Amino acid sequence: MNSIDVRIRYRPIRIGWCIRNKNLDDYERALKMTHTLWGGKLNPIIPIGNLDFAKQLVDLFRVDVLFPVIETSEISEFIDLFPYLPWPLLGNDMFVQGFRGKEPAFLDIYQAIRLLRRNLIKEQRLSDVGITLYLWDSDDPLSLSLLATFGSYPSVNDTGTDYDKLISNFLLCENKIMNKNDEIPHDAFRKHSKNSLTAYQLFGYPSRRLHGSGLYVGNAKDFDDLVAFWNLRAAGMNLYFYDPDYSDRLAGFRDAYLSELRSYQSDKSEFGRCIEVWAKKSKYDNFDLTDFGKDILRCQEDEVVWNGLNIQPSILHFEERTVLGTISDSPHRSLGFLLPPKPIHDTKYFYLHLVATISLWSDLWDERYTLKTLNIPELNEFYGRNLYFMWNQVRVEPDGIGIIIESFRDSITLNVLKLRDVVDNIFSAFGMRTKTSEAGLKIDRLINQMGGIQGCRVFKIAGVRDLIKRYKANETFTKSNAIQIIGQNDPNTGKPNFEKYENLVIESRPWKKKLKPTDVFKSLIRQGVFRVGLKLQCSHCKLSFWKSIDDIKGKTLCEYCGELSDITTQLSDRDWAYRKSGIFEFDENQAGGISVALTLQQLDSRGLDRFNYVTATEILPDTVKINKCESDFIIISQDHDGNVSLVLSECKTNDKISAQDVEKLSKVADSFPHNRIKTYLLFSKLAQFSEEEAQHCKKGQERYRNRVIMFTDRELERWFIYEDTEKLFVVDRHALRWEDLAGNTVNIFFEKRLVT
Repeated sequence: MNSIDVRIRYRPIRIGWCIRNKNLDDYERALKMTHTLWGGKLNPIIPIGNLDFAKQLVDLFRVDVLFPVIETSEISEFIDLFPYLPWPLLGNDMFVQGFRGKEPAFLDIYQAIRLLRRNLIKEQRLSDVGITLYLWDSDDPLSLSLLATFGSYPSVNDTGTDYDKLISNFLLCENKIMNKNDEIPHDAFRKHSKNSLTAYQLFGYPSRRLHGSGLYVGNAKDFDDLVAFWNLRAAGMNLYFYDPDYSDRLAGFRDAYLSELRSYQSDKSEFGRCIEVWAKKSKYDNFDLTDFGKDILRCQEDEVVWNGLNIQPSILHFEERTVLGTISDSPHRSLGFLLPPKPIHDTKYFYLHLVATISLWSDLWDERYTLKTLNIPELNEFYGRNLYFMWNQVRVEPDGIGIIIESFRDSITLNVLKLRDVVDNIFSAFGMRTKTSEAGLKIDRLINQMGGIQGCRVFKIAGVRDLIKRYKANETFTKSNAIQIIGQNDPNTGKPNFEKYENLVIESRPWKKKLKPTDVFKSLIRQGVFRVGLKLQCSHCKLSFWKSIDDIKGKTLCEYCGELSDITTQLSDRDWAYRKSGIFEFDENQAGGISVALTLQQLDSRGLDRFNYVTATEILPDTVKINKCESDFIIISQDHDGNVSLVLSECKTNDKISAQDVEKLSKVADSFPHNRIKTYLLFSKLAQFSEEEAQHCKKGQERYRNRVIMFTDRELERWFIYEDTEKLFVVDRHALRWEDLAGNTVNIFFEKRLVT
């Protein structure tokens, strides 16, 4: 058994509230329900009007489930568009019928209330006001904006729990009654409300904005304004609603809040001191902000701002813990570990569910298997059925896997996945089928025989590749011949031309000792590339045959006539004869396999994002229009931000890259959605590309993104990819990302930006 560190953090389930477009009753009901949940202020409102925009919100907020605030065919059809976000519970409601009546199905604020009380007791502050309860008239024209700002709860009949009473029972509360003609309390932004209670003790990265503090200017009765305001706050921004038509009630609060912001932003840069004032783009120029003072940054809210580039909603969670997991080999390879304590006070509610996000410090050593997951939501069900044992309770996350668990669960077991199965399901999710070709099996065996990717470093030496290529499987050669070929000896002087490889590390050796052709040949023997034996003559049929040293006896069976031949007299004063062994006995595709292995080795040495790979894979159409083709290897990687990259490849020795090769792989790459996977096309040769080949490869570029990567023997033979190239072309020698390699390709092969 092996052990591995497992990082675990709990978080509330993120719900996308699906409501009818322009329906304020749905909006009000959704907000009241979300305030009963821990993490409720982070749950977005998704109006089912503009379908593309609604789908955009689902992806951007990375919701775990979609809940219909009211059952309609339109909302049901929308939810059906996301089969990878299945409802994770047996019942279909937010509150289930338990032993005590209705109980919450998801982590609710009762647990937050108890935790807040416990912390106040520890700090001896139980006599402090814990929550300010704001009350307003139902016919107040500002009622919905106040609901979004301060929070309120559904009736006890809907939830089975009187949450107002729970707060009063456990915390000292302050009641603030706001009549419909009263000013909003000027210090309301300093008070803890039902809304802020939903985010108690949640941590994480803020929304991708400068600071996200300010005001939203809009109409307090307008559906679009109210939805935009809520979603901006759900994304992690600290905004308050301001309706100019009710400035008599809001001006005092506005001025106090802006003054507070300016007081703690005075030490920031000029741009950082700006206070954000948001408004719908359609109303952007209709508001006079003179009374707001200076350092105001006007921000427009429209569909474009939710494209993932301007705003990235926060994903908040509880404190992270690390536990020790054990990898078991029987009966199936799996990872098991105990769960750390949860942020739950007691088991008053039996049906509570929350998310346990699991991240691993490292992956398995065996390159054929993996425990790491990819940030592709379409794989949720695959991971649920194969990694975990519940198909509908797994959600991929940027840095791990989220599993929806019951509050009483105390351990988790994850199954080890075959990398090939992961790749098959990625392509299947986007309308393609894959299968391993025979060439892929041979390349796998080649890499395995060499001891893994880094064992293939010896192929950097051109003489090694020449030696393997020169002799067929049944042909033999002597050690002296092998060393001359490896050393690329000059035919006139007999001196080796080996200086460029003298510092190459293929095995451990004494410090400052240079690598020699003899060392290389011995290493190839140890790796089973060649076997040692003798070339003998049969005493019966007189034909010469080769026998491995392991099979030589005084009387040895002739492989031609089948007779036992006495070879004892032939054993004196003989040179050893060598020939290829293992996977290298297959003559038909060795060179192609070596180019694949060497390309993978160079990428692995570069320290790029930790990647997994599968070798030669046939790609076939299913529901998308592509041509059947083959990728010499497929790489899948994921960076620290959860961005997934997929690399398709064509590796050659001396053969040409054709326009058809590029076109087929380009169609496959174009079949993956850009918001899920960044695709790259990699072309490598153990020779130089012709100008015609370079132009073929250039056609694989996207219109606004470089995605073609090209390597020649100049890049593959050196320890560092661009060690020789940087002397000729302007490149980023420290390229660590796929896009950096693609940018270097433009400079080297397409634009030929020479060093001046």
